[in-house]
Amino acid sequence: MAIHLTTLAFGRLVIQIANGKLPADVPLDTVVNVDMTPGPWNEAVVRVWPIVQETAAWPPTVALQDTGEASLDAFCDRWGGTEG
Repeated sequence: MAIHLTTLAFGRLVIQIANGKLPADVPLDTVVNVDMTPGPWNEAVVRVWPIVQETAAWPPTVALQDTGEASLDAFCDRWGGTEG
């Protein structure tokens, strides 16, 4: 399965959209796990879809940095097995 990513950065706001399509012979209710590179991603993002709770807390507890493990570049490259 290929994962297609779009990452947009506007000052302190970063929006990342990941999308993939399962092969036709895979049931739609199949759970897909994707390896991510290590990083503080659970603390650095606020998930808005799919909805897992009615409210979202802003800002996230970890901010992306210019360099290092929590950099914008590392955030863009966090999805394992993707290209582009």
